[in-house]
Amino acid sequence: LSLSGGILTAETVKLTERETTAELSGRYDHRQRTFEGRVDVESGNVGPWLAMLGIEGKGQLTAHLSGGGPVVRPVLDGRLRARALTVAGARIDCVELDAKANGATFTVFNGSAAAYDVTAGMEGDGRLPLPGVKSPEIDLRVRGILFRRHPFPDVDAHAALGATVEARLGTADGRLTAKAVAPARGGFEAEATLVRFDLSPLAAVLP
Repeated sequence: LSLSGGILTAETVKLTERETTAELSGRYDHRQRTFEGRVDVESGNVGPWLAMLGIEGKGQLTAHLSGGGPVVRPVLDGRLRARALTVAGARIDCVELDAKANGATFTVFNGSAAAYDVTAGMEGDGRLPLPGVKSPEIDLRVRGILFRRHPFPDVDAHAALGATVEARLGTADGRLTAKAVAPARGGFEAEATLVRFDLSPLAAVLP
């Protein structure tokens, strides 16, 4: 690390702990409140790090994050790859996604996941609930859903993250809709509607 003229520079900082390695490089201009840099993380087992959060789990993870700009409105690019994850008893075979962020606005693309014999592709966008952000919200689209190679309808989901948290989801064919609300005053409300929803692909593969 070096500091000169209010600019902190890290050529390469490498940290290794058990099966995890993290590398950091970049620079921070204190006077301009700007930065640029890159972080790369490789972990053969995230279990010890989850344990620090009080969560039991394990699995492999690779993450890359790079970008720069004003600290209050950075432009970032990220990539996440995870394999053989177990988190609080839930098993996730694979998660892959790429993401971009410009300030509070983000986009997720090239996403995919596999768990419990279900595979699907994912993409999303929205505004993160950061300080000063009005009407934070997230839209998620799940495409190409397969359960043991049997197709299911695509799913669209939307979440509004204001004082009242509201989430909605529905299948592309309109046969399944669901809504959940957590009012600012407390409590929880949920409802779901099924209209001629076809469960035959699920029944066909059950024992």
